[in-house]
Amino acid sequence: MGTKKPNLYIIGAAKSGTTSLQRYLSKHREVFFCKPKEPRFFSSKFTHFPHHGLGDDIADHFTVQEMGKYIDLFKDVTSEKIIGEASVDYLYYYRAAEEIKKFSPDAKIIILLRNPVDRAFSAYVHLKSAGRESLSFEEGLKQEKNRMDDNFEFIWFYKDVGKYYQQVKTYLEVFGEENTFIILFDEMKKDIKNIMKKIMLFLNIKPDINLVEPIKYNLSGIPKNKTVDRIFKNRQLQNLVKEIFPSQMIRKMGYKILEKNLKKPILAEKARLELTDYFAKDIIKLQDLIGRDLSRWLDRSEP
Repeated sequence: MGTKKPNLYIIGAAKSGTTSLQRYLSKHREVFFCKPKEPRFFSSKFTHFPHHGLGDDIADHFTVQEMGKYIDLFKDVTSEKIIGEASVDYLYYYRAAEEIKKFSPDAKIIILLRNPVDRAFSAYVHLKSAGRESLSFEEGLKQEKNRMDDNFEFIWFYKDVGKYYQQVKTYLEVFGEENTFIILFDEMKKDIKNIMKKIMLFLNIKPDINLVEPIKYNLSGIPKNKTVDRIFKNRQLQNLVKEIFPSQMIRKMGYKILEKNLKKPILAEKARLELTDYFAKDIIKLQDLIGRDLSRWLDRSEP
C-alpha cells in the first residue's frame, strides 16, 4: 500500500490556538499528524527563500519544498482515518487553497480565527519573547511595509495577516462550507470540550478524546526568568521527562510553571483603538461571510 495523502488541513490563523488544537486532535487514535507540524509545502511557491527576518532561517529550514519529501512525511500512516498537517501560513497565502484542492480533492479544512487586534499583538509578543523582535509594538507596526518589502517571514506582518475576509472567502469557495470548519478563538477558550466534540463530528470520528484539563500549548509572554524559560523549553530535557515521567500530570505541572514564568505585556489603548479601526471594514465583511457575531472584535475598549 502506498503512502496516503493528508485529508485534513489546519490552516491558521497564526497565534489563534492552532498548536493546541493540533495537539488535542493528535491524542485521537484515528488521527495522524505529520512531523514537522508545519511543512508549509503548498505555501512555499507563493513566497521567496530565504526570508530575511531575525530567526526566519529556522522556519525556512523546516519548510518542505519538494513533493516527494512532502509525501514522505505521511509514510508512517497505518490505519488512521484522518491524516493531517497544520501549516498556519496556508490561510495567509490563500492561493494555496487551489493547490491543496488539486492534491487532495476531498480534504477538510479547519480555520481558527482570533480578534485580529489580539492576534497581531500575540504575534508580536511571540517574536519578542523569542528574542527576534527588537522594536516596540507600535514601531513594529510602522515597519510592516518595509519588512514585507525586505522579505521577512509572514509572522512579522502584524496587520496584514489579520485581514481574514479574502483568505476565508477563498477557502469557502474552493472547498465549500460543508468541508470547512470555522472556529472562533474565544469559543475554543471558553468551552474547548464542546468545540472538540463538534470537530470530531465534522471529521466523522468517534468523540473519544478525554480532555480533563487541557494544556495550553505554544504560550506567549515575556519570560520573567530566562533561565527557567530555557530549561523548560529545552527539547532534550522535554524528551527525557517524557521517558521518565510519562504521566500527563507531570507534564501539566511543567506547563503551569512555564506559564507562571511568563509576563503578559499589555496592549496600549491607542494602538488598540487604531488597529480596531484599521480592521473594522474587513471584520464586518467577514461577519457577513461566515454568519457569526463578531461585534466583540469591533469593541474599541480592552477585552
